[in-house]
Amino acid sequence: MRRALDGSAVATMVVLCCTWALQQIAIKAIADTVSPFFQVALRSGVTLTFAGIAVALLMEMPGARTGHALFGDFLALCGGVVWGATTVAVRISRLSEAPPTQTLFYQLLGAFVLLLPVSLATGQVHGLSGLLVWASLAFQTLIVSVVSFLIWFGLLRRYVAAPLGILCLMTPLIGVVLGSMILKERLTTPFISGTVLALTGLLIVSGSAIARRQLAASRLKG
Repeated sequence: MRRALDGSAVATMVVLCCTWALQQIAIKAIADTVSPFFQVALRSGVTLTFAGIAVALLMEMPGARTGHALFGDFLALCGGVVWGATTVAVRISRLSEAPPTQTLFYQLLGAFVLLLPVSLATGQVHGLSGLLVWASLAFQTLIVSVVSFLIWFGLLRRYVAAPLGILCLMTPLIGVVLGSMILKERLTTPFISGTVLALTGLLIVSGSAIARRQLAASRLKG
């Protein structure tokens, strides 16, 4: 039986979301040199989740919400749906009892088999030179694809999936903040306001779950 979230799970998810947010920065930092599609194929990550990011990076993104920008948003939304569907598929299939290493192997193999031919067919296999490129790919490969996803699948085996999914919403928020710090991108007032509201909601959801668990435990002891 899966457990409700506790402080350890929340802390682990914060670290994971920071890692996944840094992945977005790593992809964008070398996007002009190495195609995001080819980056993901090389380090064998999640497939459609990063397709939206790749399209958004490869297209010009003016301030107004143009057709290209909306299309990138749509693919990013599709990526979120597929990420959620992946979590559900793991939980309702025999993979829920499989070792995290086995689940990760299937995911990385599928991403590599799907994305490498796309990169080759669209002429995006280029730019593999420079310290920044290899440092970014090493981070995506070792820290993101191996360490963070092994921890993620381990959490899915131990805890209820829905609260974990809610905590994943921290990832894009942290990504934008880190983008401002590392890539010197501008933060807008509406984004800051929305971030405060979103984080408040996340704290309420995760905090209330932990509080209910502690209250139930204290009643049992009493």
